[in-house]
Amino acid sequence: MKHLFRRGAAVAAACAVAGVAALAAALAPGSPASAASVNQWRLANVWAHTQGQFYAVSSSGPNDAWAVGVTGPANNPTGTMAAHWGGKAWQTVTVPGSKGLILDEVGESAANNVWVIGDSTQSGVTSTAFVFDGVHWHTNKLPIYGVHQLLVFAPNDVWIGDNNECSSYTCTNSIYHWNGKYWQYRPLTEFLYAMTGTSGGNLWAIGFTGYASGYLTAYHWLGGTWTPTTLPHVQGGFYLGAATTSSTDNWISSVTTNGKSTFVVHGTATGWKTITAPSTVDATPAPVPDGHGGVWLGSQAYWTGGKWLPEWLPGYFTEGWTGISAAFIKARGTTGSYWSAGFTQPGSTASMHPAISVWGPLP
Repeated sequence: MKHLFRRGAAVAAACAVAGVAALAAALAPGSPASAASVNQWRLANVWAHTQGQFYAVSSSGPNDAWAVGVTGPANNPTGTMAAHWGGKAWQTVTVPGSKGLILDEVGESAANNVWVIGDSTQSGVTSTAFVFDGVHWHTNKLPIYGVHQLLVFAPNDVWIGDNNECSSYTCTNSIYHWNGKYWQYRPLTEFLYAMTGTSGGNLWAIGFTGYASGYLTAYHWLGGTWTPTTLPHVQGGFYLGAATTSSTDNWISSVTTNGKSTFVVHGTATGWKTITAPSTVDATPAPVPDGHGGVWLGSQAYWTGGKWLPEWLPGYFTEGWTGISAAFIKARGTTGSYWSAGFTQPGSTASMHPAISVWGPLP
């Protein structure tokens, strides 16, 4: 099952960002973030009158981003939550037909091709994709339940994957491709942790040689088949993330098998290089490339290409996490604008409120 990963460092940072709680209370849906201190995390929006949280965020350009999640308490959601960034403000959006589901994945290739995944709280019930064409919402019943991978490249090029089904001998991941008319079954007999790519012609599936840990493995989708690709002989475990910006710019991140260090393996036209994050940054295996040689490992650890920078999320703000990736992206088409979606919660017994933070200038 997907779950929310609550990083303690995000809460501990409250002392370092005094005054953010007051800002959170003041921000209302649609209100812009302050232009001051642009190169640090700051709250962009708090839905102060709504209980709930965001699980995922996506962007197709400076004037288009989506965040999705649930309303109600974390252990008993009562409804769905979706919000859209149109270039000036975040606005709440109703997704027709999503009642009773959990919105926990969103992906898009353009403002008129947005896919929101609705998962059922009941075991064995297949998931539903809600597809926004820029004007209307359409439903697409999925062939799997518990979607853990969603890649949207075009209206006729969408990929989904579910949980691994493992026996004592092997694991099989159910992967499907939407060609614009129907779903095609593209299974991979490996323990899959992440999918990434720029199109169906440059698609990667990343995993481990063993169950939940081992040496990194990668498969490239080529000509209708999954082809194994040689990676550095590096071991990882527990969590794994991947991102790619082109056929020659790939990032794979995991943690060491003792759980003490987070690292990223960067592949370029000249080969692969392993970069380990120091203990001075709160790194997680959720790589987000900056587009010019650097990468974020989660929203609080930034590798510029030459050095590591620690970044602190706003106090009382916790980033969403769906078991595979953090709700953290770079706004597409920008040079340095990033969104983090999650919730604010000023105390362990206080209600959670959907919230979005921004780093860098507003898109």
